Amino acid sequence: MSSSSFTSGNYYRRRRNTERGTPKECWCGAPSDIFTSGSETNPGRLYYCCAKGYHKAEGKFDLVAELETLTAQHCEAEAELGAVKVIDPDWCKLHEKWMLDD
Repeated sequence: MSSSSFTSGNYYRRRRNTERGTPKECWCGAPSDIFTSGSETNPGRLYYCCAKGYHKAEGKFDLVAELETLTAQHCEAEAELGAVKVIDPDWCKLHEKWMLDD
């Protein structure tokens, strides 16, 4: 019994520092307001978000799109670099000299 009360005491201490009550900010950081859900699954349910509405997942899709764009740009840059890459004989001689000096 002492272990369960000890665990619940730690849980309470962790929760003490969390904000309780009405959220003051939306997920995006904008000030939040109270809205009523119009969905079929939860009609009339109250929720808090900014004036944009529920958009928590939109950022994830934007991130995926941005990563796909960056990946494509990276592949193009690698292809261009491979076409431009030239071995300079003077650089090879200099590199060999440095390796021999060590």
